[in-house]
Amino acid sequence: MILQLNASQVLLNKLYIPIIRSGNPSLIKSKEAKEFTKYVHIECIRQKIKPIKGPILFYMDILISKRRNYDIDATLKLLFDSLNKIAFEDDKNIIDLRVRKHLNQEEDKLIIKIEEVQ
Repeated sequence: MILQLNASQVLLNKLYIPIIRSGNPSLIKSKEAKEFTKYVHIECIRQKIKPIKGPILFYMDILISKRRNYDIDATLKLLFDSLNKIAFEDDKNIIDLRVRKHLNQEEDKLIIKIEEVQ
């Protein structure tokens, strides 16, 4: 399956906010991260994405129009959290992960390809 997402709201470096909860460090989603998660869920329904239960291959191209100092790992964490139970059963089932960043593109976009291992 291939999922295409507008990435303008996820191309931020402040997706998670560090807090102290009951004396322990923790992370909570920012307002933008919560909005992006909702957007991902709506797009998965609109694009008729069905969850894969077994081992998966996860490939993603990140198209960036203007920003150069972009943090890939925060986006991956948010995306995996957003896609859990929607596009795959759990992100622990990812056995191959490939991410490429393309600068100076016309628009901010995520192109995600998820394949079930046969």
